Amino acid sequence: MLRPLRPFFLIAAGLVLAWDAVSQADDGASHRAKDGAWLSLFNGKDLTGWETSLGVPSGEKEPIGRNRDPKRVFQVVQMDGESAIRISGEILGGLASLEEYGDYHLELEFKWGEKRFPPRADLPRDSGLLYHGVNGYNPGSGWLESLEFGILEGGETGDFWSVPGSHGMRVLVDVEGEDIPPAKRRYPEESIKHRPDGKKYVGTAAGILNSDDNEKPRGQWNKLDLYCLEQTSVHVVNGTVNLVLTKARRRTDGREEPLTRGRIQLQSEGAEVYFRRLRLRPIREFPAEIRQAMKEPPPNTLTEKEKADGWRLLFDGQSTKGWRGYRKKETPAGWQARDSALARADKAGDLITTDTFDNFELLMDWKISHGGNSGIFYRAAAIFEQRGIPCPRESGGHVGQEALRFKPDADVAVIKEILEAYTTAKGS
Repeated sequence: MLRPLRPFFLIAAGLVLAWDAVSQADDGASHRAKDGAWLSLFNGKDLTGWETSLGVPSGEKEPIGRNRDPKRVFQVVQMDGESAIRISGEILGGLASLEEYGDYHLELEFKWGEKRFPPRADLPRDSGLLYHGVNGYNPGSGWLESLEFGILEGGETGDFWSVPGSHGMRVLVDVEGEDIPPAKRRYPEESIKHRPDGKKYVGTAAGILNSDDNEKPRGQWNKLDLYCLEQTSVHVVNGTVNLVLTKARRRTDGREEPLTRGRIQLQSEGAEVYFRRLRLRPIREFPAEIRQAMKEPPPNTLTEKEKADGWRLLFDGQSTKGWRGYRKKETPAGWQARDSALARADKAGDLITTDTFDNFELLMDWKISHGGNSGIFYRAAAIFEQRGIPCPRESGGHVGQEALRFKPDADVAVIKEILEAYTTAKGS
């Protein structure tokens, strides 16, 4: 969408907004749950598709590491008439998917066991669903650098923790909420409580308390739903949205990178816990009921406040109205409105808006296939198109000699306009 603050916009042909494969194996093999179909993450027989990682046992100095489980922390058992994954919690660690996932709805059920172990033998039962796991395992904990959907007995199931991996880097998020006074914090690092329309916290790695306590009493199964779309994630506990995180990213080498996919890990953290019915499916947008709970407007729409502030939609989500092919009267067939996105579905040239704009603020979401290349041209010099002279893009991506070639009988006004465009582009 755009807010006036008038140039042509060009969308370069490399832009692809279509949804891609939901998972990518470490060896590069693609796996996808097609057409929104559910993909089971647990076969009910063994831990195929997962690997174990255990940190340093209590009282010892060295980590156990990957795929070594001498105390059978991770097992497949029968519980309440069906298969479940039992995690004893005796040693810090996790059970991690071998594949990475992005843009999905994940659901599972968990139930607390009775056993607890040091150093949390006398503390509330604790576990977690880690997602967007990247980098290597933290040798001390056995956990991946990730976002945590907390599973914590006593009112904090659904909270967030930024989990450090092998490099100690911290995941950052944005969230709306309120400060928790130090005297009322369950944990000193958990300093924010989620509250929709609350104070905006930007780039925080602090623990974030969920807004609602919707966990069932111990001994009952709880259902967790996790929705991840681009950099936004939504935690749902027994049907209630209790945390919304946006702009997930990670700090690395002094910069921040978007965090939109990664591995899934089930935590071992001092308490016996059971998991069952693990599955996920790809999504292209949040379901209506989740958007409503998030207070998120449907895609390609404007709120009343946005309208009052002067915002205008450049794409209606259903058609290519307002756009045409560069140097064409119509929109090329290769550009389509698909899945609420303006997507290049086949070979096609650049797109240009039918209207012109000046003094504006432009906002948009975009997605591009791996290794793709695209761009947005603004203040595009329509003079090149209107006079039948090669545009800057056709002369190597900049205004150069080719762009200054014109017919000998071109009138002086046209020559003057071209020279002005050239000198402006050169910064003269």
